[in-house]
Amino acid sequence: ESDAPIGVLPEYGLRYCRSVTPFGERIVFADMSSEQAMLSHLLQTCAVIAVLCFAAFLLISWLLARWAVQPVEKAWQQQRQFVADASHELKTPLTVIMTNAELLNSPDFDQAHRSQFAAHILTMSRQMRQLIEEMLDLARTDNGQGTLVFSPVDLSRLVNDAVLPFKPVFFERGLTLTADIQEHITVSGSQQHLRQITDILLDNAQKYSSPAGEVTVQLTRQGGRCRLSVS
Repeated sequence: ESDAPIGVLPEYGLRYCRSVTPFGERIVFADMSSEQAMLSHLLQTCAVIAVLCFAAFLLISWLLARWAVQPVEKAWQQQRQFVADASHELKTPLTVIMTNAELLNSPDFDQAHRSQFAAHILTMSRQMRQLIEEMLDLARTDNGQGTLVFSPVDLSRLVNDAVLPFKPVFFERGLTLTADIQEHITVSGSQQHLRQITDILLDNAQKYSSPAGEVTVQLTRQGGRCRLSVS
């Protein structure tokens, strides 16, 4: 039906070539089904490769984005942890200071007790100032870690000194605080952090004890070690 010398009959899957010779018009047909099958296979392969490349691109982009965000996420988590630790560390001395200040203004106590309350306030204020200074130093460091200074610490005396400011706090809440501390127990450690741990244990005890409860602080030797418990 076509006068073109070269053409395609897609409905038959044939390619033809028309030519005029001295012997008449001749038409040569060639089967193109293999070409069509190859072309279809090539298109499918290209489509699969395109989908895989797109998926690989998305995966690589996600991994790179996650890798790039990790330092920011880590810094954010460290900041949140720092704020939480700072709040917890500062609440303990503030609780002791406020309780002793209220008792100091109470007319129910004599001058000896008031002097004791004032001494407790001064002790916890100094501890609070030291905490704030250390937190500022910690915030300035890049790695988020401070250095610990280990030295011989009289743990018996340290625990006794930690218990004294808390006695008014427990008294105000109607709690009983008793101490069973063996003398002359010495350890190698950071005196400030051991004191912080003891204060946190005592603060948690006065917060979560049942009404009219009794809290016992024990420090005992156990072979070459020692055991501190607040129950």
